Amino acid sequence: MLIEIFKDINWHKYGWLTIGILSLFAILGLIAFGEKPTFALLEYSWELVLHYAFETNKDLGKDIIFTFGPYGFLYFRHYYPSTYPFTLIAWLWFSIVFWWISLSISYRLIKNPLISIIWLASLIFLVINDRLHDTLFITFNIFICIYYFYIDEEKISKNLIILTLTLALISLIKFSFFVITVSVIFVIGLSEILKKKKPLLLTIFISTASILWLLSGQSILSFPNFIISSLEISNGYETMAYKPVNTVIIPLVLTITFFLLVVFFELRKRKKQWLLVISALLSIVLFSFKAGYCRADGFHTSIFVKLIFVLTLFYTIVAFQSKEHRYLKILFVLCLIQATFSLNLHILSNKSITLVSDIKNTCLQIESNYISFFNIVNGKASLKDSYEKEQEKIRKKYSLPNLKGAVDIYAFHQQIAFAYKLDYQPRPVFQSYSAYTEKLSKINAEYLKGSRAPENILFRIETIDNRYPSLEDSLSWPELLTNYDIKEILARDSFMLMQKSNSSRNCSFTPQKDVLTKFNQPIEVASINNTRVWIKIKINRNTLGIITSKFYQPPKITLRVSTIAGITSDYNIPILMAETGFLLSPIVTDTLDFALLASSNWQEYLDLSKVKTITVLVSEEDKRLVKEEIKVSFSELNFDSQETPQILKGEFLSKYLEGVLVKGSSNDIFYINQGKLKKTTRKFDLANQTDLEETKVISDKLLELIPREGIEDTN
Repeated sequence: MLIEIFKDINWHKYGWLTIGILSLFAILGLIAFGEKPTFALLEYSWELVLHYAFETNKDLGKDIIFTFGPYGFLYFRHYYPSTYPFTLIAWLWFSIVFWWISLSISYRLIKNPLISIIWLASLIFLVINDRLHDTLFITFNIFICIYYFYIDEEKISKNLIILTLTLALISLIKFSFFVITVSVIFVIGLSEILKKKKPLLLTIFISTASILWLLSGQSILSFPNFIISSLEISNGYETMAYKPVNTVIIPLVLTITFFLLVVFFELRKRKKQWLLVISALLSIVLFSFKAGYCRADGFHTSIFVKLIFVLTLFYTIVAFQSKEHRYLKILFVLCLIQATFSLNLHILSNKSITLVSDIKNTCLQIESNYISFFNIVNGKASLKDSYEKEQEKIRKKYSLPNLKGAVDIYAFHQQIAFAYKLDYQPRPVFQSYSAYTEKLSKINAEYLKGSRAPENILFRIETIDNRYPSLEDSLSWPELLTNYDIKEILARDSFMLMQKSNSSRNCSFTPQKDVLTKFNQPIEVASINNTRVWIKIKINRNTLGIITSKFYQPPKITLRVSTIAGITSDYNIPILMAETGFLLSPIVTDTLDFALLASSNWQEYLDLSKVKTITVLVSEEDKRLVKEEIKVSFSELNFDSQETPQILKGEFLSKYLEGVLVKGSSNDIFYINQGKLKKTTRKFDLANQTDLEETKVISDKLLELIPREGIEDTN
């Protein structure tokens, strides 16, 4: 009797039911639940600003200029009091749609439940588990391409409409998603028109995106500003070289192989519109490649590597359900194997673990996310309490006085404003490293002169990618020095408080000299070093350099700086930032230097920080991307000084430099312990990298201000 029962069971039906339940369980665990704000403060800061922008209906493209749209806060799933209900609903929607469409595609194209569960597991576990969510969101564009061109080609189904509605929301999360989605939807719309049909999906997309734009509190009139400012940031981002990568060849070969197979497959499948299919896929791949390899760190390159894996995963099952010859199917399988190898190599090089270990970690993540979810449901944990604890950690790390009036924060620690519930009034390009171009830098500088400029500035010098200290938001430095008064430096690892002046001080630039030079040739600066030296470096890319910057990486330019103290350091200088202009001399590395720069006696206090020579460097590999001649323009930066007597007290200096190795004009190294200057037995060595990184060079004038009683030799 038991055997007869088993015979009566529809194993195909129950197999798909099991697959559906298991895949839904996994996707909900990975997408809808979990994710704590444990990232670097830079990411957490801009995420909080995106929540704030949505909450306060900031005008994108004018009030806020960034690479994200009005729903940018949905990029992560973190808790924020006023927006979390929307975040939860949106991510549940993404989860359900991702699950339903992936399950539907596997059911329509694979048929076999066992193969389907392997395919779904590959898609779910390898795409979703990532620090950045670009791969996940861009996969929805792959979904609609597969569904439109290979499943519902002859009709507009409910699934296509669901995908279009979802993509309308995704396109307003991040500008790169917008560009990719618009490209794909436009191709589909053109396909419908060529078939003499109404472009229904294109109409649905435009209508839904417009409604969502208005619901976010934006005006239709602000949309052009959003596009223009986003393109400006994108233009600057493409010149922001970070570091070269050694793994680009394998993904590139894989991509070329994949496209050759798809072109061959499409030419055999359809005589018309095959170019439209290729165009849609090409838009996804090109923008993903640019997103992955412009910065080329492990997090960004994973976007492209995983997307190529997803594409080969999809096209392998598309090929197998077709009536194509067996050899073509075998070639797609080989391409998938190559994609798996490439993904494993990427994970191994960036995470130092294998692909199998990464999948295991994903399973553990699902378990952890569900435990957290049930703890919240059962009242054992609270998202609000976790959020408040995170803010408390920030308050403990950065102690602030009571601030009255609006506040902005330089350069990118905006999370402090939310931790203290300050009246946050950000400049348009609210994180300084994003002011890539002269236009963006000018927007921030003009903001400081306008009526909306905040009463308080919390200022700290902090750059990314080893850029020259004064390079980011460079045009704002003269405005800060002349429109704001320095009130106090809160701590060495904290901020300087600046407050708006009653009247603006004078500021001007006096041209000194223009130098036409070449790469790797030193330029003398000392002859104009009795002034604060402002510099502009004009570097021209050739045609190959422009193309390479657009689709891959820009040439990496290094500025080698030698000071009067004999110290030589190398800094990265993005091309458009260097062209905008920045303070070259003296080198200002922290808030103490900035305060001294503002004083009338800056030459005495920063004499060892003056620049003696500079050299613009480019590698032999990148030399073919730029024109040989460089134009370097020097100007004198003049402004009315302000006195900061509280900074020039021994008590403050000893407290600020507590535990720091310092040296003056001699090679003696000192350190300050409990307010006392102590001399070590070590001598400063220019060839010692540790000495260069750990020792702060200050003028003898400042050393004299620090209490000297109790000086003793120590190691």
